[in-house]
Amino acid sequence: MIKKTILITILLLLNSCTSSIYLIGMDSLDKISTRNIKTSIGIAKIDMPQYLLSGKLAILKGNKIEYKSDAKWIGNIDKRLQKEIIRYIQERLPKSNITEYPWNISKLPNINIKIVITKFISNEEVVELKSTYKIYNKKFDKRTIYQFNTIVKHKNSSEAVVKAMSQAFNRLSKSIYNKID
Repeated sequence: MIKKTILITILLLLNSCTSSIYLIGMDSLDKISTRNIKTSIGIAKIDMPQYLLSGKLAILKGNKIEYKSDAKWIGNIDKRLQKEIIRYIQERLPKSNITEYPWNISKLPNINIKIVITKFISNEEVVELKSTYKIYNKKFDKRTIYQFNTIVKHKNSSEAVVKAMSQAFNRLSKSIYNKID
């Protein structure tokens, strides 16, 4: 009986210590329309604030960043976001070769995209994503820098924050895709 009580207590303690693990990704709700562009596009490593790389969901409270101990990312968020933008563009440009840096193709891509995320965090009411991205078109020797900013409202739960972050990143991906020519 005592062993059973101890075992149940341990199981309850372990259960209360578990955390949710999240995978940021895009729910492509918008209809996918493809364009007939055949080119090679390289997506460079995404630069982002250190708080995103901690492995935990970060929340901005006043001027302080707090980490949710019960909400963790699956894998590296920078690599995950890079793969998500590649997936987003590849779905819409099926004839193109979309690759991540370091380039795994024999010659350099015709279009290079570099993304710098300067803010991507929730303040408990909204997720804000601020970013700059540069598109270099080798064919025209043209470099263009774009600013991006979006806010997505959410409810107060870790799951709602992650969903809002996914929606915000989806908007950034759409903005980048619309600038590819």
